[in-house]
Formats: sequence, C-alpha cells, structure tokens
Amino acid sequence: RGFSEASIQVEAYSQEGAGEPPIKVSYLRYVAEGPECGQWPENLAYNPNNLPHPNLGCANQRNLAAMVANPADWIGPRTPSQRSGERRDATWEKYVKGESTTAVKADDEKISTDSKN
Repeated sequence: RGFSEASIQVEAYSQEGAGEPPIKVSYLRYVAEGPECGQWPENLAYNPNNLPHPNLGCANQRNLAAMVANPADWIGPRTPSQRSGERRDATWEKYVKGESTTAVKADDEKISTDSKN
C-alpha cells in the first residue's frame, strides 16, 4: 500500500542450488546534505564592489539541511492520509445548523485582551 506499480520492479532469479529464492526489498531514501562552509578566499574588510562573499548563506543552508525531518518533502508533497469521518460529520452538522464549528475553550484557556495589569 502506498507504492505505485511503476515503483515496483520484479526480476528473474536463478534457483540453482538454492531451496527458497530470497525476496529482496529496497527503497529510495533521500538525504539532505548541506555544503561545507568555511571558505574565506578574500578579505571581507576590503570589498570596494560591495559584492556578496563566497560563503554567504552557507551556514543557513547547512543548518536547514541538518534540521529537515524528511528530505523527500522538498521534492514534492506527501500523499494525504485518511481523515476522520466522525469529526468531519460533526463539523458539517454544526455548519448546516449555523452553529460555531470551532472548539469550545474553558475560561482558563482563553486569552484576556484587557490592558489592565
């Protein structure tokens, strides 16, 4: 479930001397790898043309690559999962009746906008 037919590959197996042919499962895994930083080929104190230095943004790119949970998300969005039908039905019934569909909060969960201290 979750794999298209195009992503599954079946190959012939030679069974010479083997009792049971093995089943090999492999998958593609993306890895986010940031650039190597620390290249300072020029003096940043003297830049008469006011051009960006070669290392500009390198630390940001490297840190972002280190923080991403699933690098495949940068290639495209994930397939949405099934949603809760019960919650959807309850919200739709409230909407049809003209009632509020937001969650009910207790008084201690509400934010006070009074400017009195």
